[in-house]
Amino acid sequence: MLRQVLIQEWARMGGTSRKKHERKHEKRINKEKQKDKKFIYGRNEMWRKYFDWYYIETLNKGLGVSKKNSYVDSNGYLRWKANDRLVHRDIAKQCIYNKKSFALPFSCYEVHHKNRNELDNNLSNLEILNPEEHALVHAGEKKKEKTKKAR
Repeated sequence: MLRQVLIQEWARMGGTSRKKHERKHEKRINKEKQKDKKFIYGRNEMWRKYFDWYYIETLNKGLGVSKKNSYVDSNGYLRWKANDRLVHRDIAKQCIYNKKSFALPFSCYEVHHKNRNELDNNLSNLEILNPEEHALVHAGEKKKEKTKKAR
């Protein structure tokens, strides 16, 4: 019985040895890692002809985001197809916002992506700020970019 199982397993792997199978698996993983390295954060680089939905789904793992129920709008943000609302605002409202910590209603706040990647809607990347704080954060980023260009 055990011999039959082993033979079936060997045949399922294409008759190759276990080491060859492990090497193929490692190569596939390395290719995926290289894809991630090629994807540079930033507005211009992020806009490709078509988005890699595998990348988007892995960024938003566990949040229910998929090609079937969401799309990327013209500003680079994910939106739900059903109600056309922004995904990151819904996630922030459900998971981060609570009335005890914030004085104003949620509609008065803005949601900031810490790593500037609009497709990354993980809780660790989202931050709720009032409009003034949000403007200051982006003003500071623009100032840093100007000094880099001047050098």
